[in-house]
Amino acid sequence: MTGVQTCALPIYYVTQKGETILEIHARAKAVLQLLIDKLDREGEVETIVIYTHAATNIAMGRALVGDDELDIRSGTCSVGKYVRQGDGVVGQWDQTMNGDCSMLEKGEEVRLLPTLQDIRRASS
Repeated sequence: MTGVQTCALPIYYVTQKGETILEIHARAKAVLQLLIDKLDREGEVETIVIYTHAATNIAMGRALVGDDELDIRSGTCSVGKYVRQGDGVVGQWDQTMNGDCSMLEKGEEVRLLPTLQDIRRASS
């Protein structure tokens, strides 16, 4: 597989004090901006595959497609895939794989889905 980097230096340091759901969403957008800008300097990014923890997966997926209410499936070991549709960083991607767990023997087992209502409740 070409273009896969197996060792990289951090581009963003998360607080060690914990985060609210809104802060996770803000961090996801900031990280995506930094990451995609960096990768675009090396050659245009066309596809992003996300492997991460559930809350970050949801926040990054929503940021990429530009929809804070999108149902991002986030089962254990699930995979999300996004294909670029415009020149921008966030809001310019189509989701082509949503929480795929087909590689797991039992499929999706544990799923987290914070809703927009959860986000509003957490921020009040």
